[in-house]
Amino acid sequence: MTGLMLKDMLNMKQYMKTQAMMLLIFGVIFTLTGSLAVSFPAMCVVLCCVCFITCMSYDEQAGWDKYALTMPLTRRDIVLARYMVSVIFVLAGAVLSVAVVFVVSLFQPKFSVVAALASAGAGILMGAVTVSVMMPLLYKLGVEKARLLLILCYLAAVGLVFGGAYLLKMLSPVVTPLLVTAVAIVGLVVVAGLIWLSVCISCKLLERKEY
Repeated sequence: MTGLMLKDMLNMKQYMKTQAMMLLIFGVIFTLTGSLAVSFPAMCVVLCCVCFITCMSYDEQAGWDKYALTMPLTRRDIVLARYMVSVIFVLAGAVLSVAVVFVVSLFQPKFSVVAALASAGAGILMGAVTVSVMMPLLYKLGVEKARLLLILCYLAAVGLVFGGAYLLKMLSPVVTPLLVTAVAIVGLVVVAGLIWLSVCISCKLLERKEY
C-alpha cells in the first residue's frame, strides 16, 4: 500500500507545482485584501483536496488499475491507498496554510492564527465531504463523467460549512468552550463515519468492476 501511495505522490509532483503557484497568487490577493487568515486556509485545503481527482484521471488514462491487478494487490488495497493519499493531501493543505498565516502574523498582527485554524477546520470538513462523496462516483462513473458532479459536491460542502457557521453565529450568546468542544467531537465522529461508509462503497464498486 505504501508503494501505491508513493506512486500517486510522484505522479502529482508536476501538478503540485501548478497548485503551489495558484496558492501563491491567492495568498498575495488575500494578504492585500486583509482576509488571509479567514480565506487562505480553506482555499488551500480545497485546492489540495482536488489532487485526488487528478491522480485518478492519470491512472484512468494510463490503464493503471488493470495493470495493478496483475500484481499481488487486492482491490481493497488500491481503494485504501487512494483514500490515504487524499487524507494526506487535505491535512497537508491545512498544516501548510496555518503555518503560512502564523509566519505572516509575526509581521502583520492583524491576521489571527485562531481564525486560520477555524478556516482550516472548515476546509478539512469540505475536503472530507468532497472525498467521501466523489470517490465512489469516480469508481462508478469514471473520472470525466464524475468531474461534472464535483461542482455540485463543492456547493453542498460549502453550504454545509457556512450553514453551520451561521447557526453558530445565531447561537453565539449561548456558545461555551464546552459546547464548541462537543460540536468538534461530534463533527469528527460524523466525518470519520462518512469516510468509512465511502470506503466500503468504493471497495464494493471496484470489486464488481470488470477490466
